Amino acid sequence: MRASFFRNLSYVILVLWVCSFQIYAYDREDLDQLLRTHHCSDCDLSQANLIGWNLRGADLSNANLQGANLRGAALMFADLSDANLVGANLSRANLYATNLYDADLYGANLYGARFCNTVMPDGKTAIKSC
Repeated sequence: MRASFFRNLSYVILVLWVCSFQIYAYDREDLDQLLRTHHCSDCDLSQANLIGWNLRGADLSNANLQGANLRGAALMFADLSDANLVGANLSRANLYATNLYDADLYGANLYGARFCNTVMPDGKTAIKSC
């Protein structure tokens, strides 16, 4: 009886683990749209690998970028207002004149990010690294 309990528990854990990859993966169509148009408002790009991408002027307002890797990305003049950037990697990203108004940056890695004329989540403009 005890062995069957642990076997069943193992199956449940395995199924939940496999399903978790689908739950947190970005939407491939949304990523393609971003590549084509640089407009991806309300898109799901969670966990997407966007290292070093040129997203200058991109509309990512209200996008889900939770856990996305944007290390070294060029986000100058981009609109990230109301975006979910929880746990995102923005290290060394260029956020010159980027709109982060009301964005959620909880747990985001901002090491070495350039903030110059950047509208911060609280609505104030940062002039660090100008």
